[in-house]
Amino acid sequence: MQHQLRRAADSRSPLYLLASVGAGGLAVTFFMYLLFWSPHPGQPVPVFEDIVAAWSGAPPELAAAIAVALLGIAVFGVINLSLLASNLRRVAGFQRSGTGLALRTTNAEKQMMAMPLAIAMSLTVAFILGMVFVASLWSVVEYHRSRWLRAHWFNEHCMACTWVVGSIARLARPRGAAPI
Repeated sequence: MQHQLRRAADSRSPLYLLASVGAGGLAVTFFMYLLFWSPHPGQPVPVFEDIVAAWSGAPPELAAAIAVALLGIAVFGVINLSLLASNLRRVAGFQRSGTGLALRTTNAEKQMMAMPLAIAMSLTVAFILGMVFVASLWSVVEYHRSRWLRAHWFNEHCMACTWVVGSIARLARPRGAAPI
């Protein structure tokens, strides 16, 4: 009798995307530490300039803690993005395989909901990486936000927004249901 070894990687599952979500969650956790350790007056989150100011004027213990948080954000951010890229490639192949096609016909297809979750977490991690490691990025965000508010975009496009929301509501309504 020949015993064949099986590895987890031999049988693919969309749930492997959750490894990317976990790494992203750890990057967000280290960023949350920076929310408390670095003062950031006038803005809701600490950015590169606030972190550098907090690090340069901090006692050695706090400076070391900030350095560990920055290292954690960088390491888990890279792990998150690399796992996402790797898993998205593998999921594409999995969906074309016999196992993937069989998955679509069962309730286990709900496992594919891990993909949008992983992509959303990676988007959050990308925002955090930008805020923490790109100097003067917040000033660009504030410039565009103030331009947008001055242009009264929402008031001018309110009818379009109402039409889009109404269309989505009509599409989501079950057949035969009363109009909204």
